[in-house]
Amino acid sequence: MRLLLFAAALAAGSVARPARAAQKSAPPSPLERGAYVLRIDGRDLYFDLGRTTGAAEGERVRVFRVVSALHPISGAVMRDRFLVAEIEIAEVGEVLSRARPEPEVARLIKVGDGIELASTAASTKLLVQFEEPAQAPVPANPTAPQHTTQDDEALQFQAAFARAQELSPPVRALHWEHWLKDHPGSTVGPALLREVEQLRAPPVTVAALAESKPVPEPAEGVLSAPEHASAGLPVEFVLTFPEGAALLPRAAELNWRPRGSALYQTLLFSADDSQYWRARLPPEAARSPGVDYYLAEIDSLGAERPTEGDGSSPRALEVDRIPGLDQAVKKERSRAGLWVDVADWNHFKGSDWHYNVEGEFLYRTLSAIHSVRMGFGVYQGVGESLSQEIKDERAAGSGAVHYRSRRVGYNYGFTELEFQPFELLGVIFKGLTGVDHDGFQAGFEGRVRIGHEDGTNLLLSSGFTRKIGNKNEITLSWDRVPGFPMSASVIVTNEPVQADYGVRFVYQVGRRLADFIDVSLRLGYQLRDINHNGFGIGVAESFHW
Repeated sequence: MRLLLFAAALAAGSVARPARAAQKSAPPSPLERGAYVLRIDGRDLYFDLGRTTGAAEGERVRVFRVVSALHPISGAVMRDRFLVAEIEIAEVGEVLSRARPEPEVARLIKVGDGIELASTAASTKLLVQFEEPAQAPVPANPTAPQHTTQDDEALQFQAAFARAQELSPPVRALHWEHWLKDHPGSTVGPALLREVEQLRAPPVTVAALAESKPVPEPAEGVLSAPEHASAGLPVEFVLTFPEGAALLPRAAELNWRPRGSALYQTLLFSADDSQYWRARLPPEAARSPGVDYYLAEIDSLGAERPTEGDGSSPRALEVDRIPGLDQAVKKERSRAGLWVDVADWNHFKGSDWHYNVEGEFLYRTLSAIHSVRMGFGVYQGVGESLSQEIKDERAAGSGAVHYRSRRVGYNYGFTELEFQPFELLGVIFKGLTGVDHDGFQAGFEGRVRIGHEDGTNLLLSSGFTRKIGNKNEITLSWDRVPGFPMSASVIVTNEPVQADYGVRFVYQVGRRLADFIDVSLRLGYQLRDINHNGFGIGVAESFHW
C-alpha cells in the first residue's frame, strides 16, 4: 500500500497542466468471473461466493446464463453471457452463500448459471464511465512544454487510485488487474502486481505460516463416457479423480449439442463424493444420429480448461434408434386395424371351438392418458365341459358321436385407456358391453406392459366376460429382425362356455408392407387334455399414421 501511495504522489506531482479526458478502461470480460449456481433446493439457491470473496448478507448478486456457439465460418467457439435476474443474498458462509428469490424469479435460474456481486458490476461500470470534465481549449503556445502520453497516464492513475479506496479488497484487486491490462508497460506496473497479490492472499496466521506448503495443481479427472446410446434414454458421464487428491477443480462442465447444431448447452457435474462426479444428459438430448460434447474443468480462479476435446473438435457419442421403433411416436399417433382369430380344441369335431373378430381405432394422446382405443367385436363359439365331452364319446362307442355342446354368441363394443406412469411401464384398462342370446352382457380386461410399446416388451393380461369365460395371457413381443415384428403368447382360458381350463400356444409374425401398413399371421395350438386338442389360425391388418 505504501508503494501505491508513493506512486500516486509521483503521478500527482508530475502533472503540471490540464490533460485530455482519461481514456475509458475496457470493461472486464464477464466470462473471466467464475462463481456458479451449484445447487437448487426448491426456492433456495446455493453458489460459491462467500466471505472470502467479499460477499455479505443482504448484498445483491447478478445471475447470468453462459452460452457457447461454434462459428459456422471460422470454426471458433463464441462465448457470451446474458443477464437472468438480480437477487439478494439471504445467508452467507465462508465459501458458499444462499439466496431465496421469489418463485417467478427462481423458476428462471438453473444449476450452472454464473454469479457475480452487484458491487463488482458497479465498479466495472464506474471504470467504464469515468471521464475527466471537458476543458476549455487552450491557445497554442510554442514556448509551453509539450503534452505527453505520460501526463495522460499519470492523470488516469491518480483518478483510478482515488476510486480504488472506496472498493472492498476483492473488488479492488479486480480494479487493478483491469488497469494493468489497459496500461501494459506502465511504470507503476510492478507495484500494482504486488498490491493485487496482497489483496488476493487470504489472512495468514502463525499456525499457517508454520505449516505452509506449496499449493498443488488441481487434480485432473478421467472421463468415463459411452460411445453408443439408444435414442430417448438418459446418458450418464462419470468423472473420476485420483483417490485422496489434495486439490480438486472448482467445478466441471459438460458442453454438448445435438449433431448438426452450432449451439452448445452446458451441464454441470455434481459430486457423489470427492472421487466421483456425475453428469446425466436428459432423455430428449439423445437423438439420432448423435451428440457432440467436450469437457472443461473450472480452476480456483474461475478459468475454464478444456480436458476432453474442445468446441472446434468435440468428442462424439453415436445415438442409435431403439430396436422396433421405426419412426418417432409423434408421427405414428393413430392406428386402425382388424383381426380374426379361430381356435379349435377337439380335432375339428365341432364340439369345442370359437372365433373372434375385432376392429379397432387407437389414438395416442401422449398426455396423462397415453392412448385411447375404441372398437367393436364379434365372438361366437360352441362348447361343453370336458367331462361331458368324454361321456358323449364313450356313449357313442365306435359310432358317430353326438355331442351335447351349446352355442354361445356375443356382439360387443369396447373402450380401452392406457396410462404410462413410467417410460417403460404401461397400464391398460378395457371395458366391454354388448348383447348375447340372453340380453345385455358386460366384461372387462386389464393389462400391464413392461417395455417400449413399439419395441421389445412383455405383456401380462387377464379378462372376464360373463357366460363366455376367463382368459389370462402372457405375451413377449420383439422386433430384432427389421420389418418382421414377432410375438409368442401363452394363454390359459376356460372359453368359450366358461367350463374347463385349457392352454393355448400362439406364435405371431408380422410384415411391414409400407410405411403405413402391416399384416400379421397367427398360428396356434391348444389343448384341454392329451386327447382333446387342436390348431388355430388368425390374421391381422393395421394402418398407422
